Amino acid sequence: MSTSSIRHPCHWVRHYAQIFPDRAAVEQLVGSFPDDDNETEVQTRSWTYSQLETISDNLAELLLDRLPSESSSSPPAVALCMGRTLEAFACILASMKAGCLYLPIAEDLPPQRKKELVSDARAAAVFASSGLADTFKEQNAAGDSPHPTLIVIDDLPAGMANTRNDPLTLPPASKTGYLLFTSGSTGKPKGVSVSGANLSSFVDGYAAILTSRSPRSMRLTDNGGGRYLNSSSRAFDPHISQMFTAWRMGYAAVTGERSLLLEDMIRTVNLLEITHMGGLPSLVEQAGMTPEQVPSLALLGVGGEKITPFILDEWASHCGGEDGRTVINLYGPTEVTIGCTAAVISPSSTPGNIGYPIGNTTALVLLPGSDTLAWKGQAGELCFAGDLVAHGGYIGENAPKGGFATVPKRLIDPQAPQDQSLKIYRTGDVVQMLADGSLAFLGRADEQIKIRGQRLELGEVNVAVRTAAAEAREQVLSAQNALTVYVKHPALPSARLFSLVECGGQSDSQLALLEDSDTREAISSTLKSKLPSFMVPTVVLVERLPKLASGKVDGKKIKQALMDAPIDELL
Repeated sequence: MSTSSIRHPCHWVRHYAQIFPDRAAVEQLVGSFPDDDNETEVQTRSWTYSQLETISDNLAELLLDRLPSESSSSPPAVALCMGRTLEAFACILASMKAGCLYLPIAEDLPPQRKKELVSDARAAAVFASSGLADTFKEQNAAGDSPHPTLIVIDDLPAGMANTRNDPLTLPPASKTGYLLFTSGSTGKPKGVSVSGANLSSFVDGYAAILTSRSPRSMRLTDNGGGRYLNSSSRAFDPHISQMFTAWRMGYAAVTGERSLLLEDMIRTVNLLEITHMGGLPSLVEQAGMTPEQVPSLALLGVGGEKITPFILDEWASHCGGEDGRTVINLYGPTEVTIGCTAAVISPSSTPGNIGYPIGNTTALVLLPGSDTLAWKGQAGELCFAGDLVAHGGYIGENAPKGGFATVPKRLIDPQAPQDQSLKIYRTGDVVQMLADGSLAFLGRADEQIKIRGQRLELGEVNVAVRTAAAEAREQVLSAQNALTVYVKHPALPSARLFSLVECGGQSDSQLALLEDSDTREAISSTLKSKLPSFMVPTVVLVERLPKLASGKVDGKKIKQALMDAPIDELL
C-alpha cells in the first residue's frame, strides 16, 4: 500500500471528536485506590475526544513555534519524559501532529541514560513534567549538543483548551512517527525510527482483528464504554499500541502511576472497569488473574515472551462467542512495528503458534544465511516485508547493519522484474510455516547450539524444563520462571547446559541458590525420561531470577552469575 494513502496516526482522535465529541478519550487515576475493599469509588480525571483533539492541536502549534527554524529532510525528534497524565497523552499527539518523531523516555531511567537518548536522537525539543525536568536543564546548561527546547508542562498552558476555528493540518503519515531505543548487542542502545504510516498500518491491522474476532470489542466501539489500560513502560513499544489502539477503536485510554496499576492487577481491572489490556503472559500468571475474577475484561493481549500454559489453561475455554473473551498472542520486534503476527487463542491453541501476519505484512521463512524460501514445515529464519517494516530503519552514526536487508521481490511476486528488490527485516528467530499458513516459533537462531555433534534448540530444552518444574512441586512459582543457558564454567573442561528454575523467596540476592535435592531430582528425573541424554541440563534452583526492565529474564546476567558461582554449589 502506498504510504500516501495511509491515514495519519492521529486521524482517529479527530474522527471520534466529530462523531462522539463527548465520549471519554483519556482518563487518569488520581492518587491511590481506596484502602477499604468495600469502597469502589476511585478518583479520576478525564478528557473527552473533543477536548483531547483541541488541546493536542493547540499544543502542536505551541511546539511548532518553539522548534528551531532550520530545515531537515527527516522529521525532528521530540522527547517526552512526563508522569502518567492526561497532559502527556496530549503532548504525544501534539508531537506527531507537528510532524515530529515522538521519543519516549521512561521516567525511571537513570539521568545519564536520559541525556544519552536525547543526544543520540538529536532531539529538537523535550516535553517534561517539572519534577523530571532537571536532567534536561542540566544537559542544556552544560552546553551539550544538541541543545533541545525544554517545554515544562504540569498543568495546561493558558489557551490550550480554547476551541479552535479550524483543525490543525496534519502532515503525511510518512512524515511523522516515533523513535524507540532498544538494547544493542554492542551494549549501546540502537534507535529504531518507525513512521506514522507504519504505526497506522499496525493499528488498522490490529483493529481489523478486534472487529472480526471480538464481538464485545465491536459493541464497545458502537455504543461506548471501551476502556484500554495503559500500563506498559514507555521504554517499550506496547505503550504506543495501548494508546493508539484505544483511539482507533473509540475507547478511553486509561492510565495512572505504573507501580500502583501493576501492584494488584485484578484490583486495577475491576475498580477501573477495564475492558481491554495487554502485557507479558508471565505477569498475568503471577497475578493469578482468571476470567472469572475480571468480568469487565473483553480482550487480553499477551506478548513479549512465549505464552504460558496458565493463559491457555485458564483463558482459552472462555474464548469465543458473542459474549466470550478474546485472547490474542502477539509477536513482533520493534523493527516491525510493535506486533507483526497475531494468534487468536482457542481451546485447540498450542504455546508455540504465533499465528498469522497482521495487516498488509508478508512473512517469509528463509533458509539460514540465504534468500531461499523454506518449504512448509521446514525450519528457517522468520523475515517480514510490507507496511510494518520500520520505514526509517536504524538511526545514528553507529547504527547496526544487521536486521534490515533486501531480497529479490520475486520471492513474493513471481511476476516482478528480475532486478526488483524488496526490503525485509530478518528477525533472527527460527520458525516453521505450518500447512494452514500460521507460524510455529521454535527459538532464536543464536540459541541453536551443538553438543557432541548434535544440534539442539535451547528453546526446546526450556519448554521441557518449565513443564517438568511445574509438575515437580508447588514451591516452583510458574512454568515461565525458568531459563536454560549453555555456559563454560571455569572449573569445567567444556561448556554445559544449565537450567535455572525460580522457586520464590525473600532473598535480596537475585541468584540465591536453594538446596532442595528432592525437587532437583524430580525435575531431572522427568527430563531424563523425555529428552535425549545430550539435551538433559544440570538443574539449578534459585530464589529469584534477574529481570530486565521489560520484565523478561536477564540471560546475560544469569550466564555471568553461573560462571562466578562455586562449581560445587551448581552440581
